[in-house]
Amino acid sequence: MKVVKSRRMADAIEKQLTKMGIESFLNTTVITPVTQNEVVFKERGKILDAAVDFRRLMQSQGMLYTEDESLIGAMLVSMLNESGNLNEQAPLYMNLLIKNSFVFHKGDIEANAYYQNIHFDDVVEGDFTLGHNSYAKFELFQCDLKEVAGMLYIPRLATFDHRFSYPAIMEKGDTWMSVTPGEIITMEKPIDEAKGKVLTLGLGMGYYTYMVSEKEVVSSVTVVEKSSEVIHLFEKYILPQFAHKDKITIVHGDAGEYLESLSDGAYDYAFADIWWGTLDFVEYLRLKSIARKFKKMQMRYWIGEELDFTISMSVFKLIMENHDGMVGEGAAIESYYQGLTDGEKFLFTLLEGEEVSTPERIEALMKSDTLAEIIASTVCPQHHAIMNER
Repeated sequence: MKVVKSRRMADAIEKQLTKMGIESFLNTTVITPVTQNEVVFKERGKILDAAVDFRRLMQSQGMLYTEDESLIGAMLVSMLNESGNLNEQAPLYMNLLIKNSFVFHKGDIEANAYYQNIHFDDVVEGDFTLGHNSYAKFELFQCDLKEVAGMLYIPRLATFDHRFSYPAIMEKGDTWMSVTPGEIITMEKPIDEAKGKVLTLGLGMGYYTYMVSEKEVVSSVTVVEKSSEVIHLFEKYILPQFAHKDKITIVHGDAGEYLESLSDGAYDYAFADIWWGTLDFVEYLRLKSIARKFKKMQMRYWIGEELDFTISMSVFKLIMENHDGMVGEGAAIESYYQGLTDGEKFLFTLLEGEEVSTPERIEALMKSDTLAEIIASTVCPQHHAIMNER
């Protein structure tokens, strides 16, 4: 990648840095410790007392918070105090975090149809365990990201006021897939939109499949899953409990290859969920590049907005570091490349031939649709070659 140096380009990069500085700070101080399960408040009496104190303090400053919001606020203050990150920047984001987060009370999420109707005892099959994990009382976790004012992404946090158990599949003791409140929340829209003949890329524990099969406007659900072990567990222990199992067809195969083989209109709606989280965006871009051919089928992606955010941050990092000469030349490039994440390596290779000379091109390259177009034009027809480079 070549990034042209000019006053306009320097100003554009500085502007992006200001916006992303807050998001990067949130990622470091809030998202990272929360997603690494480092934030569990075991001294429950103290955190409840702290919530009362927080509410009173904020009220004295003219800011009104509910009991639930005050609990989240107290948890954040405690977490940031412990890490040394409660500083003058805190007011910039604390109110946004508190107002967009929530507390689950007994019965709130337990009323979900999947939780109500799909049950199983813990079973072991080879290296896999079909069982349950749990959130501790007052454990802080992230549900999703939310765009605020059309310009800033912030994490939506949540906690339970009681211990909460949820179904999960473990492989050799590590959680492989699960049905958490965060997954339920991030699937609400694609479940609501689904109709007609539905295609699902990725089976998981069958949550999405179950929820859309319950809809009268959904006539069939075809699920593509590459793991034979997941298919076996699902068909043996979970599918028999579905009220509308006659709607379900399971295909053992690769999601991208299946999507490439489809003619437009074979399905009315498609939902893809084959990645672990926001850092696993290469498969997302791969599917997006393939799906460009569909006009009749509506295509949606699990945590698509969050993936777009991570991609935009990663592309901007590459552009900025190229602009500032941090990539280097000759042997230094290889050293720089080896220090990148897998996703950043993919983007580095994909954009090697790009010349970025205008602020408009910076903005374009930070969008997943643009990258999907580049992938489609660079790697045809299989879309795989670029993933094997370097």
